[in-house]
Amino acid sequence: MLGNKCYRSRQSRTRISERIVRCVISVSDEQIPRAGTGSRPRSDTVSGPSVERLEHTAKALMFKSMSVNSWRSYHTAVFNNFRSAYSLNNNWPADQQHVVLFVAYCFEKGLSPKSIKSYISGLSYIHKYRGWYDISNIFVVKKMLEGCSRSRQTVDTRAPITRKVLTVIISQLGKVCYNDFERSLFNAMFTLAYFGLFRVSELVATATCSNQLQIADVRVTGDKHAILVTLRKHKTNQRGIPVTIRIPYEPESALCPVRSFTDYLAVRPHSVGPCFCHVDGRPVTRNQFASVLSKCLLSGQLNNHHIKTHSFRIGRATDLASEGIQPTAIKQMGRWSSEAYNAYIR
Repeated sequence: MLGNKCYRSRQSRTRISERIVRCVISVSDEQIPRAGTGSRPRSDTVSGPSVERLEHTAKALMFKSMSVNSWRSYHTAVFNNFRSAYSLNNNWPADQQHVVLFVAYCFEKGLSPKSIKSYISGLSYIHKYRGWYDISNIFVVKKMLEGCSRSRQTVDTRAPITRKVLTVIISQLGKVCYNDFERSLFNAMFTLAYFGLFRVSELVATATCSNQLQIADVRVTGDKHAILVTLRKHKTNQRGIPVTIRIPYEPESALCPVRSFTDYLAVRPHSVGPCFCHVDGRPVTRNQFASVLSKCLLSGQLNNHHIKTHSFRIGRATDLASEGIQPTAIKQMGRWSSEAYNAYIR
């Protein structure tokens, strides 16, 4: 029954993703010309795949070019709603003046510079795909986006879960969890999230991502000195090139990722699938992860307003920096592809 539910859930996410792609871009007859329109003589037999099959493959390749989250952010509904609200024509390619007004509209609505830039990137992607002008290269639009960033500078208010804070959180699990299994489960997840600098979407299922860690991709070394975690996909690696992360044993610490994970393995159901699951085999969700974290913060009398699921990653990066670990090493350990890791060090 659980397997059927998971299968239906994956089917549902796939259908939603396909609808998003169809809304963002549609491969029409004008964009992929039909075969047989040239002057070369046609053969009565077709040795290759049909034109319909090639069109289907073209759509599939376009879909695979970006993550589902990117397709969602590139949805044109907001821009279309803006034009409808102001009685502007819905012609494509979009009028440049409409794009300029749209940027001003988003700013007036209080959207962050990052969100506004994302909307413009989506419009630009559609235009480039269809062979129209590149919105992102319009001088006025570029300067307006720069003005948004200068006028509305955002500050990351998320607080770090440092080793000290993590110790308090783990100590509260016995009070907020229903049983010893749940306590062991969330102890392993929270500890691994911190020491492995994991994004929550890499560990558990989220509303937009089903690439959660599988039990087959985690193993404890024979000497029990480390955990080896293989990530098939992550935010900066959408091409599915596996990355193996080695998380060492912490012999002098009350917080040991190897010990907490082996304790969880001892009680985990013997089944394949997601690494972190409840006693009945149901996978842990992001909402459940966040809910237990929030209860632990409340029980431990910690400020829970600025501590989020990403705080494990922020806290570990902060602790490593305070220990004198080289920035290049922190960047590699956290799987950052840019200098963005600097913003995580508090």
